[in-house]
Amino acid sequence: MKYSIVKVCTKEQPVTVSISSDEKPNISEIMVKKWHDIIDLLSLTIKVPSALIMRLEEKNIEVFLASNTKDNPYKIKEKAELISGLYCETVVGNKSCLLVPNALKDPLWRENPDIKLNMISYLGLPILWADGEVFGTLCILDNKENHYNNQYIKLMELLKDSIEKDLQLIFEEERLKKELENRKIAEQKLRESETRYRELFNNMRSAVVIYDVKDEGNKFIFADLNKSTELIEKIDKVDIVGKDIEECFSGASEMGLLKIMKEVWKTGTAHYLGPTFYEDNKINGWRENYYIYKLNSEQVVVIYDDISEKIEYQKIINENERLICEKIEYDKVRNEFFANISHELRTPLNVILSALQLIELKQSELNHSNGFMVKYSKIMKQNCFRLVRLINNIIEMTKINTDYFEIHFQNIDIVALTREITASVTEYISNREVKLSFYSEIEKSIASLDPDKIETILLNLLSNAVKFTEPGDSIAVTISKRNEWIVISVKDTGSGIPEDKLQVIFERFRQVDKSLTRNHEGSGIGLSLVKALVEKHNGKISVQSDYGKGSEFIVELPDVFLSDELIKPNTVKYNLDNDRIKKINIEFSDIYSL
Repeated sequence: MKYSIVKVCTKEQPVTVSISSDEKPNISEIMVKKWHDIIDLLSLTIKVPSALIMRLEEKNIEVFLASNTKDNPYKIKEKAELISGLYCETVVGNKSCLLVPNALKDPLWRENPDIKLNMISYLGLPILWADGEVFGTLCILDNKENHYNNQYIKLMELLKDSIEKDLQLIFEEERLKKELENRKIAEQKLRESETRYRELFNNMRSAVVIYDVKDEGNKFIFADLNKSTELIEKIDKVDIVGKDIEECFSGASEMGLLKIMKEVWKTGTAHYLGPTFYEDNKINGWRENYYIYKLNSEQVVVIYDDISEKIEYQKIINENERLICEKIEYDKVRNEFFANISHELRTPLNVILSALQLIELKQSELNHSNGFMVKYSKIMKQNCFRLVRLINNIIEMTKINTDYFEIHFQNIDIVALTREITASVTEYISNREVKLSFYSEIEKSIASLDPDKIETILLNLLSNAVKFTEPGDSIAVTISKRNEWIVISVKDTGSGIPEDKLQVIFERFRQVDKSLTRNHEGSGIGLSLVKALVEKHNGKISVQSDYGKGSEFIVELPDVFLSDELIKPNTVKYNLDNDRIKKINIEFSDIYSL
C-alpha cells in the first residue's frame, strides 16, 4: 500500500491519500488511446486550451495524458511536486469536484502554481480505482475566467464515470488473469501431488487397498491397490479391480476383517489389527499391522504387511539358537569330561611310570639286565609317555576352550631358545638317520613370548616332521624377520601332505595317515594345539606341502617385547636336564623306534 500527502486549500493540515499500489495493473495502449480521444474531444467541446488526466504518485503528480490543443502548456509525463497548492491536490484530498472560475480573484488560489502558466480557471474531478484508491484526476483549465456551466460539469462527470469503469474493467481483467494463473499453478501442483501420491502408493512396502463401499457396508469393491498388494497376494490389479472382496478372498470374513471394515465405515473410527494368519483355497500366510480407516470420499482403506517370511526366518533363528545352546552345553559337558578323565588317567599313569623307574633303578643296582625285561619295560614306558602326551594335550586344549588358559610372557631371545630346543632333539632325530639343521638369518631377537609354550610348539612340529621322514631325509629349522614378524620355519623332505588334507590338519582329531601300516601313532590333537598356542601369542601358522617331496610349517610371531620389564637376553638358560629329557621323550613317544 502506498500513500501520498497532499495540500488541500480548505484545510490547515496536509491530507494523506491512499494511491494505487504496485499490484495495480498497467493501463493498456488501447485504453490510453481511448482516454486521449476523450480529453481531446472534451477540450474541443468546452473550448478550453487544456484537458488533462493526471496520475497521483507518492511525492508528485504526473501528467498522464494531455489534450492535443494549440495553447496547452502541459506535456505528457511532466511532474509537479506535491504540497505546493496545486488544484489537483485539493481534488484528490477531498475526493470531490473542484471549480475555480478565476484564481486571481480567489484568495485561496492566488498563489496557485498553475497561474504561472496563465491557467487561472479550473474544473476537476477525482478518478478512483474500483477499490477506492486514487488514480488521479480528470480536469480542464482555461487561460481566462470560466464558470463552466452545469452541462459541462455533467459531461465531465460522465467522462469520469467512463474512465472509472475502464479502470474497473482493467482491474477485473487483471484479477481474473491472476486467478487463472493461480488456478493453473494450483492444478499443476495438484497434478504433481497426485504423481507423488501415486509413486508413494506404488512404492510402499506395505500392501495398500482402497475399497468402494456398496449395499450399506455389506459389499466392499476393490477400487485400487498398489504393487506390494499384487506381490503379496499374487494377484493382478487388472483382474481384481471392480470385484467384491469375498469374491477374491473368501477367507476375509472368517478372519474377521470384513466385520472390522464395516464397523470402520459406519463409525469413521480407524481400527488396528495385530498379527493374523490368513488362509483360503488359493493362498495363506501371516499378515500384521492391519490399519483400516475411512476416507472423506466414503471409501475404506486397508494397509497391512506380509510377515510370512519373517515368521519363517524367526523359526530358523529360534532353531539355530536352540542348536547353538545345545552345542555350547555339549561342548561344556565334553570339555568337563575330558578334563575329568584326563586328571583321572594321569594319577594311575604316574604310578605306573614311578614303578617303571623303580624297576630300572633296581636293574642298575643289580648290574645285570634281563633282555626280556628291558624290552618290555621300554615298550611300557614309551606307551605311558604316549598316554601322558595325549592327556597333556587334552588338558591344554580343554583349558584353551574354557578360557582357563594362561600365557606367561617373558622377554626372551627367540633365536637362542629355538637353537637350544633344536639342539636338544638332535640325538633323537639322528638315531633315525635323518639330518637336522638350524639356521638363523638374525643373530638374536628379543621378543615377548612364553618359552614353555614355544618349546611345546617347536617340539610338536619337530616330532611331526620326524613322523613323516625316512632315513636319508632332512629337517631344517630356520629363523628370519619379515617386517614386524619373527618367522620360524620347520621344513622337511619327507612324504608331504596330500592337498585335500592341507585345509584340515589344524583341526582336532584330524590325521594325515590313518593306515594300519603307519610307523607312528598320534591322536590328531598336536597340530590343533600348536595352532591354538600360536594364536595365543597373537601369531599365525600356515603349511606348504608338495606331496611326496616334503612339507614346511611356518610360524609367524609378533616382534614385540614387554615395555615394563628390563630386557636381559641371558637371563633364561635352557639346560638339557631331566625335565627337558622327559618332555622330549613324551613329545617323541608316538615314534615307535625311540
